Parts: sequence; C-alpha cells; structure tokens
Amino acid sequence: MTDLFHEGVRDWWLDEVMRVITENKRHTFIVLTKRPERMRRYFCNGVPGNLWLGVTAENQRRLNERMFHLLETPAAVRFVSVEPMLERVHIGAPWLEGLRWVIAGPETGPGARECRAEWIMDLADECADAEVAFFDKRKAGWLLREFPD
Repeated sequence: MTDLFHEGVRDWWLDEVMRVITENKRHTFIVLTKRPERMRRYFCNGVPGNLWLGVTAENQRRLNERMFHLLETPAAVRFVSVEPMLERVHIGAPWLEGLRWVIAGPETGPGARECRAEWIMDLADECADAEVAFFDKRKAGWLLREFPD
C-alpha cells in the first residue's frame, strides 16, 4: 500500500497504474490520498469511470485543506476517510453534496490515540442527514465493507 500521489511516485508509474485501471473496466479501483493537490493536477483531463477518489483527514484542519482539491477533481465517486479520527470532524452540507461515501474509525494498535465514540456518531448523523453512505470501521466484521450504491 502506498499513496499514489506521494512526491516519490513518478508520473510514468501513475500512467501505468491508470492504464491498468482503464483496461479493467469490470473492476472498481479505489485511491485514497493525503496529497489531493497532485491528484487534482494529474486528473485535470478526466478520470476513468471505474476509479473512485478519496482523501484521508485525521482532523478538521486536514479536512479543510484537502476537501477543496478533492471536490475540484472529476470522479465517478468521491469519498473521505476520517481515520484515524483524532478529533471531532464536521464536513458540512456543501461539501457533503460532492461526496458519496464517508469512512471513520479510530487509530488502532499500541499507543493508539483517543477517538471518542460520539465523534464518529456525530459524523454518521451528519452523513445520514445528507444521504451520504457512511462506514464505521469500529463495527465487527469491518473487512466486509459497506460500499455506496
């Protein structure tokens, strides 16, 4: 696993990944990045229809920095992954309109930082009000992902 839009990933490698995605239309590919500025520049001329694009945001500041670039990038499905959720995060109605899926969950493993249940539940309620699919990674059996329709 890697961030495809990390500065160490060369454009020729991105081009090869996109070639594979484009040639395999029966599959849905999901790309999550912390570098939506580069993703936006790369996809300025369009995105394969079988590619979902998302950003990860661990707190409100990172969400605010990354959402604009995500929403300005053309994609069949846009999503946000708020994990590890390190504080309460509010996406807001205007931004939620551009999303199809929100994922949230705590940090795991030794030394995991706090994630309060009410933070996740508040975000789930916000998504429900906007009719945006929500996935809570705390749920048992989380490997069986709930994908948006």
